[in-house]
Amino acid sequence: MNNIKKSSHPSIMINYTINQENHQDIEKFCEEIKGIRKIKSVFFYFHIPYYGKDKLFLNLEEKRAIIKRIFNLKKKRHKILNSKACLKGVYKDNRKRPSKICYVYAGNKLYQCCRTFGNDDVCKNCGYLGYPEIIYILKLKPSAIYSALSYLPKN
Repeated sequence: MNNIKKSSHPSIMINYTINQENHQDIEKFCEEIKGIRKIKSVFFYFHIPYYGKDKLFLNLEEKRAIIKRIFNLKKKRHKILNSKACLKGVYKDNRKRPSKICYVYAGNKLYQCCRTFGNDDVCKNCGYLGYPEIIYILKLKPSAIYSALSYLPKN
């Protein structure tokens, strides 16, 4: 937070990965950034168990409880960029995985969806909310489109 407060950048967007060790701090964090004008928004993700279920892992029911809390924070007008459409979709857990529209380039290799393509357990428990956000934009869900437009500079 000190680095953010010291930053001269006028429009900071924060990626916050939610896990077992920090999920209880979401509300406090949102309250804290509310008063920092240069912070434009926060985008929440969930911890992804790339190397297996570890002490940071959140199961689906835990994620659903957290999504309800994020919805409450959105109602209170906190600077949350995740769209309602995406959060509802992740809550329902009915999206198709792996994504066929997203690719990752890492280590001179191109991977469909992510570097663990083919690992069904990681895929089933994926917490990367950027891809479902893109899917709901392409489905022309208004809240997802509005959220995506929030990324644009206001100049």
